[in-house]
Amino acid sequence: NNHICSVIHHHTTTSYSSMKWNVLTLGAWLLLATTGSPDQQWCAHALSTSTPPSRRASSSNTAPKAITTTNSNNDASKIVTTVTPHKNKTLHFRKAESPKSRRDRSSQWRQSIERQIADYYSQNNNNAVGTLPNDLVDQIPPVMTCWARRKSSEGAEKAQVLLERYVAEYVAGNAQAKPETRLFNIAMDAWTKSRRRDAPQKIQGVMKMMQELRHHPPKSDTDTNNNYAKDLIPDVISMSSLCLAWAKSRQPHAADQAQAILVYMEKQGLRPNTITYNAVLLAFARSNRRDKALQVEKWIDQMTRRSKSRYPECRPDVCSYQSLICAWSRTALSGTPQKAEEVLHFLDTESRVWGKKHLTPNAHCYVAAIHAWSHSEERHKSRRAYEILQHMRLLYDDTHDASVKPNVVAYTAVLNACALPVCQTERDDALQIAILVLDELRLYGHDAPNFLTYAAFLHVIGSTLSHDDARRDTLAATVIARAKADGQVGYLVLEKLHLASPDTYRAVVANITELEKPMTVGSGDDHHSASSPPMEVVRIPHLWGRHVVGERDPSRRILKNDQQLQKSSYLKLQEVKRKHGKKSSFFGSMDRRKNGIPVDEGFTIEWSEESLK
Repeated sequence: NNHICSVIHHHTTTSYSSMKWNVLTLGAWLLLATTGSPDQQWCAHALSTSTPPSRRASSSNTAPKAITTTNSNNDASKIVTTVTPHKNKTLHFRKAESPKSRRDRSSQWRQSIERQIADYYSQNNNNAVGTLPNDLVDQIPPVMTCWARRKSSEGAEKAQVLLERYVAEYVAGNAQAKPETRLFNIAMDAWTKSRRRDAPQKIQGVMKMMQELRHHPPKSDTDTNNNYAKDLIPDVISMSSLCLAWAKSRQPHAADQAQAILVYMEKQGLRPNTITYNAVLLAFARSNRRDKALQVEKWIDQMTRRSKSRYPECRPDVCSYQSLICAWSRTALSGTPQKAEEVLHFLDTESRVWGKKHLTPNAHCYVAAIHAWSHSEERHKSRRAYEILQHMRLLYDDTHDASVKPNVVAYTAVLNACALPVCQTERDDALQIAILVLDELRLYGHDAPNFLTYAAFLHVIGSTLSHDDARRDTLAATVIARAKADGQVGYLVLEKLHLASPDTYRAVVANITELEKPMTVGSGDDHHSASSPPMEVVRIPHLWGRHVVGERDPSRRILKNDQQLQKSSYLKLQEVKRKHGKKSSFFGSMDRRKNGIPVDEGFTIEWSEESLK
């Protein structure tokens, strides 16, 4: 410590103080100067003199050099030297960091921010209302932003508490507290990102607070003629946050509420932008309405007309059409997968041919189209889904665009398309495609399989192989062994394993000694048969499920909406069924036409015994 302090004091009292010193450079030199490396003498000389030795003269070689040193704990550290040929020709050093060390540094930074927020939160509560220092008052908005970025319920509650304290300081007469609409928007954004079901009600409470301050300003403002409360009016950002909160709440009437907010904005003279419209489209796409796809199409048409007239801020983007693809994928009707691919083809044409980069389809659009096939009852749906996945992979290999990189969600969606084939003749084909997809996921390294991937593959085994097939137990044992090695064994994986191979399930459960009382997921399930007795749910060891993230409660079920369709919507859906039902996909037909294969006949994939093994 004395050596470092003397070096810093030396640099602040010499001509080096006029130079822009790099912190990493000084740290690297100090590291070399305090270790037993061969460059110790040169580094000490470089720090103690104004002109470095002959090593500076050799700086014309711009190739980076690696120097390995050790500290007092005998821990090896590599310093990479890089010469900068511009400015004052100084040597810059950087420490070669592995991805793990970068993650650790990011984690340490987040922990330091958490400590600062906790310290500020304790100081905030220890001061009486109206006596908060000016520096703490100025820190409330940035701290609220930090809490909002947590995307958690705790962060939203803490942001709400800080907003109430700021308003209390303003009402108490603190001259430093100057409320603005932006401050209230931060709290609304925090509630939107919390994904709580009561987030819309919380945002409405924040708007009510703004209304009360505007109608009843504090006496201190009326005395000083600084009425900051008169400008507290919800703007487009506020209403967009409320629409997005309704979309993420998954409440039964969320789409109607979001649509009513959009109509209210137009009556109040607020000009909704693309973000506002996209929130309404997302609310319809996630709803249980039977005509949700038609409603999304209607709003996109309205956005297009308004953007061409005099409102360019509401131009549809890729997120708008992504909601449309999701809406078609969640519509239980024949012909909806082809309709989803038609929208995807439109985006591809507009972006690639006409140069509209804001309509370039991303991985979410392709995954939504795959989901459309997996949720349908079309023939050869596993092939169609696999063709879209191959299109994604080839597009990523050609462009190296991270936005279209196939992820684990895309591979899992294809596995879901392979489950529950429509006819008996497609079972072998679906199983072979599922094996190929799982091997590709592990081979290409685009992403790692999660518990949903293994559960989907076990579902494929249980729905494509007969009970007397010897491959049933073999494949199930192989998959559960991989899932245990990856730490991706969840309750959903055990449930699908019990359905696919009861013998393998009993062998796995026999290794677990600590039991838990059964869950309600096994009772009354339609998928259970006489050959698979009710499962006994066990407590999964930590080593098996150490990497399981985001597993939902299996007892939750999605309730269907009994809303009656209007006659016009019913006729439009029937037209989609008549026009697009039982037709081949766009990507599959395009590839087969190039190869000279008739579209209706499709193609056949030949599999060998080695690939199955």
